Amino acid sequence: MVFARFCFVPFVLIVLPIRGQIVVREESSMFGLVTRLFFNNGLCPSQMGRNGTCYTAEECSERNGIAEGQCADGLGVCCIFEITTCGGNVVENCTLVSGTRLNGQTCMFTLTQCSSDICFFRLDFDSLTLGSTLPSNGDCSSDTISFSAPTVPILCGSLSGQHIYLPASPGSVDSFSLNFGLSAVLALATAYQIQVRQIPCGRSFTPPLGCNQFFFGELSGQIQTYNYMMGAGYHLNNQNYDICVRKELGICQIGYLAFPGIQGFAFGPSFGFSMLSLNGDMDCVKDYILVPNSANLATPVCQTNGAFPATVTKYCGYYLNCMELEFTNEIIGTTDFRITVVTDGSDAFFMMGEMTGFQLQYQLIPCSSVGKTIVILP
Repeated sequence: MVFARFCFVPFVLIVLPIRGQIVVREESSMFGLVTRLFFNNGLCPSQMGRNGTCYTAEECSERNGIAEGQCADGLGVCCIFEITTCGGNVVENCTLVSGTRLNGQTCMFTLTQCSSDICFFRLDFDSLTLGSTLPSNGDCSSDTISFSAPTVPILCGSLSGQHIYLPASPGSVDSFSLNFGLSAVLALATAYQIQVRQIPCGRSFTPPLGCNQFFFGELSGQIQTYNYMMGAGYHLNNQNYDICVRKELGICQIGYLAFPGIQGFAFGPSFGFSMLSLNGDMDCVKDYILVPNSANLATPVCQTNGAFPATVTKYCGYYLNCMELEFTNEIIGTTDFRITVVTDGSDAFFMMGEMTGFQLQYQLIPCSSVGKTIVILP
């Protein structure tokens, strides 16, 4: 009997340079040298202007996605994942949740991590208006969006263009719910679209822990409270969340300037109807923002409750200014890149103008410019 002798070539992996999303690999096998093409399943723009994930056509079909254009130099398709039912399981990165308001229904969407290194879910509210944009005294009493994460507040009103981060919980189920009330006034069909992205741990675009909103990649930008509506809405009650800005390379400070007029910054004071700037623990008790260790960049000293500290943390009233009882907005500077928004459970005794919230222009200040005159144009 003659035995054939097979010679197996040891496995050899050669990784050639990456071209875009494509990785070319040459693998040695018993059949000779085999060239294989792989590409990263990253985000891609679809031909319809939507964000998708780059997969092969077969993978996209197997995952029940919709191919909208090509990616990876034509070797893959930009795969769109969309849930159009009332409720469902979000398992793919960059999934669109869309539909129309259903009177009296609750639509719960579970969030399943697509890999073990996911630390956050980011929800971008492309189009989302829940209930009245003038909620009764700031309360979310009808349509709302709620979250399984206890650190994330319930939201309502006009949320289009805003976003929120939810911490991923390993070993447990994360979710968010669209809760539609029974109000006859709100029974008219209202379309919504929410984009859900999964954010891995330890990346440059991963938010710090505790940040419900995170802005990065720009030296300047705008931040505003939920349901702000260019100064025509109400800020929401029972809020306690952090807005963070990434400290970019070479940056030492950040400056904030409220947009002109009382609509740029209006958090109801704890007493009366003062139309001036207020700060400090005595004046800012119910609704306020926290800007740690901050001061007007133009002046070295603040004023609060008759004292003159170098910095303050709490702000409320009608103008953003570390000098109390002023009627102008000033550029507030700090080395802390986090703002905390705090509102209590009632605004029943405040007038509408005191409940607007804020819209701030932020500017990152290079270390070389600290101590110099800073100009921020809203």
